[in-house]
Amino acid sequence: MRFSPLFWGLLISPLAGVLALPSQNHISRLLSELDNRVLLQTLAQFNFEPYELTNFCVDCIRSNTTADYSCGLKFDWYDPNSVKENNVTSCHCNSTWTWDGVSSIGGDDNPLELPYLPCWEDDLSFFAMRMVGFMNPGNISIQLAHHYRDDENFTEPWVWPTTFALPTILLPEGEQNEKRISRYTKGPINATVVGLTD
Repeated sequence: MRFSPLFWGLLISPLAGVLALPSQNHISRLLSELDNRVLLQTLAQFNFEPYELTNFCVDCIRSNTTADYSCGLKFDWYDPNSVKENNVTSCHCNSTWTWDGVSSIGGDDNPLELPYLPCWEDDLSFFAMRMVGFMNPGNISIQLAHHYRDDENFTEPWVWPTTFALPTILLPEGEQNEKRISRYTKGPINATVVGLTD
């Protein structure tokens, strides 16, 4: 039995789409994502301990009741996942901003677009944080990123992981009057590691 060229054309046409080589656009996109290192890897294969945040303080002060508050955030940060080959496993973080005393900052309605601020850095490693939400001095959301060398849990060329945490911090009541709102906890606050890039 002989099949016509039309039969073979109809049979092969659907397979051509399945067997097609990746397009140049697809490959370029994958390379771009690798270069930018923005894709978070699954954490299922890792067992990261949470970051430990201590001496966490938000302090907002204003000179009079019509002025905006000048707010400051400070805390100490320890990463128990940073292996012994790293000389620095902890740091101190600071951030400042102004606040009208009423508005919440962050979320879908009022996004907060602040860059990462280095808490500590050298030529190859860093601890960095950025504020992503501020409801009030007792309710704040931050992003934490730690980039370090780890030959114990990773192999070349991926021995420089960056781990991430996105904690929302709820602080206990503290000093509050017309000119100052202050919140503090000694901690530790556990910030779960939720992301990883290489």
